Amino acid sequence: MIAISLGVEYILLYNEFESILTGSGCSFFAAKICISEFSTQIERRNIHMAYGPFNAGAGKGGGGSAAYIQIMDYLKAHICGYVTIEDICRENLIGRSQLQKIFREQHNCGVIDFFTKMKVEYAKELIREKNQNFTQISEYLGYSSIHYFSRQFKKITGMTPSEYTASIMARSESKKKTERRV
Repeated sequence: MIAISLGVEYILLYNEFESILTGSGCSFFAAKICISEFSTQIERRNIHMAYGPFNAGAGKGGGGSAAYIQIMDYLKAHICGYVTIEDICRENLIGRSQLQKIFREQHNCGVIDFFTKMKVEYAKELIREKNQNFTQISEYLGYSSIHYFSRQFKKITGMTPSEYTASIMARSESKKKTERRV
């Protein structure tokens, strides 16, 4: 009954990890790592499947082809990792030039630039939640270093993560003052 509610992709993911666990000589420590990885994969797949401006068909014309929708799902599922154009092409059975053409038509940028924008938008959301520091957010999103994350963030938003946090706090304070006057 539980497996039905998880959906096909979770069942496939579960079966993959179960086959690793039942492999020969699997130690308790290896099983624990495997279970941790399984839960991480599920968490990553659940992240923002309805991702605001990054929903399928959100670009020009509003409608997305089946290939576009599949690629968007792939990008959302891998928001916390590192992907290359080759990975996207291989996993979605699409040619490199067709992939780039789809994203240029939908978003006026390449797929990797778009993926970076998705990550930064998600980072902004995580910053607003105030549950993690910048290092944790950069690691969670699969960046190789906090410095690279900060450069990408500034390139997309025009401000560093610290400046963004300060602007959020300033807006919040301004809103509180306005509410007190009324």
